[in-house]
Amino acid sequence: MNLEKLINLFSGRKFGEFILQIIQNQSLNSIEEAGNEKMVLLPTQFEGKMTYIFGEFIKIGEEKSFWKNECSETYIFLTVKAREYFLQNGINPNEKDLINMVHIIILSLAYYAHSDDKVRKNIENAISKSFFNKFFKNRDISKNYRWSIIFKNNSIPQYEMLGDNVIRMLGYYMITLGEQGNPSKPWELFLRCNKNGKGIQLTKEYFPNSNKIKNELFDKIKEIDSNYQVDKFKKEVFISRITGEYIKLKSSFAEYENEFQDDFESMDDGTFEEREMEKEKEMTFFKALNNIFK
Repeated sequence: MNLEKLINLFSGRKFGEFILQIIQNQSLNSIEEAGNEKMVLLPTQFEGKMTYIFGEFIKIGEEKSFWKNECSETYIFLTVKAREYFLQNGINPNEKDLINMVHIIILSLAYYAHSDDKVRKNIENAISKSFFNKFFKNRDISKNYRWSIIFKNNSIPQYEMLGDNVIRMLGYYMITLGEQGNPSKPWELFLRCNKNGKGIQLTKEYFPNSNKIKNELFDKIKEIDSNYQVDKFKKEVFISRITGEYIKLKSSFAEYENEFQDDFESMDDGTFEEREMEKEKEMTFFKALNNIFK
C-alpha cells in the first residue's frame, strides 16, 4: 500500500476522504497486515506503548472536524505528534522514523474506521470547522512576512524561507538553480506572496546561469505584487514546516566570520571534535538545499 502516492493524489482534499479511499479499496486484513509490517520497524522503546497512542487518536477521531482538515496539513500534524512521541521516549528520530510512525497512525485510523460503522458515518458526515485551525495558527508566521519560498516534497511543505525582500530571497537560490537545474523529484520550490496567496513555481527556466535571473520572473512577481521592491525589510528566516523549528540561515560575512572564530576557540579549549559532531547533526539551510538538489 503506497501511502505516499495516495497522500500526493489527495493533496488539497479532506483527510476523511483519504481514509475513506483506503477502506473502500483495502480489506480489513490488508490494512492490519500493512500496519503490522510497519510496527516491527519501531524501536523497542515503543513496546507496550502503541495502545496509548492509538487511544489518543481514537479520541481525536471523535471530533468531526478532525476528518474535515486538508490532507497534507493533517500529515504535517501527525508528523509533529510522531516527533513528540519519539522525543518522549528519548529518541531523536530521523525522517524514516517519522514517516513510519505517521503511516502506522494512518493505518490504525483506517482500521478503526473500517471496523466501526459509526466511525465511518462520522467521517462521512463531518461538517465542522477545521480542528487544526488553532494548532496551525500558532505555527504559521507567514503573515509576518511579505514573501515565502516553500520546499515541497510530494506536494507536502517541508521547509519555508520567509522574508520581505524577494530579490534578496531569490539570491539564496540563484547559484544552485543556475548551475544544477531543477530540484530532484519529487521536490519542488514555490515562491508565494503572503499578502494574497498567489505564487510561482521556481524552476531552472528563470535562472539561466549562476549570476542571472530572467526579467520574466520579475515581471511575474510584479503582477502578483506591484510594490515588491522594498527599502525596509526584516532579516530572512528559514523554518521546518514539520516541527516549526528555526533552521540556521547565514546571510552575511559577519555570521561566517563568527562561526570561524568559534571553530578556532574550540581548538584551543579541546572541544573541536565535539563541535564538529554537533555541526554534522545540525540541519542548516544549505543542507536542506543540498538534499533537494541531489
